[in-house]
Amino acid sequence: MKESMPGSRSTSVTVIAWGMLVYGILLTTLMGFFYLILPDLGELMRGAEPVPDMERIAAILTWLLGNMHVMLLVSVFLYLLHVGAGIGLLQRAEWGRLLAVGISLLMIFASLINLSVGAYLYREIYHVMDDSMRSFTISTSVSTVVMTLLWTGLYAYIVYKLTRPEIREEYESTTHRGMEKELRD
Repeated sequence: MKESMPGSRSTSVTVIAWGMLVYGILLTTLMGFFYLILPDLGELMRGAEPVPDMERIAAILTWLLGNMHVMLLVSVFLYLLHVGAGIGLLQRAEWGRLLAVGISLLMIFASLINLSVGAYLYREIYHVMDDSMRSFTISTSVSTVVMTLLWTGLYAYIVYKLTRPEIREEYESTTHRGMEKELRD
């Protein structure tokens, strides 16, 4: 195990911190923009004619679209937490490390839930599509699975990296130095 020098900072943690900060700012802005411009899509769905053999999926989509503003607000809050974690990581604050680990675990869980829901939705619509749309649906579902697994892997790496003993020691030493300075002052 490689010992870090006192006062040294892990480059990978700095990259993770800036990544979380930039990602959080961009997605907070994007989700906030969507929140402001999207109409009540649930109302639009309620007036649509039902498609035969699609009653279950129509109910799910109506619920999702009808609650889109709530989901966007939750997304804004989650991405603001990314910003906070990025700032905390850059300051080498223990709360920032813990927040980043917590967010990453939550995002892994959410990705797996989204993957399950997406698989269900694809399965439900696949059997009512004509052959020309099936190839599009298959390629879309494969790309969705690949992207979800990549994001899950990235968040798993963040959890792995931020829970390593040398990184935890780096944050603990920063916390101890800060407390010693407060005691002197």
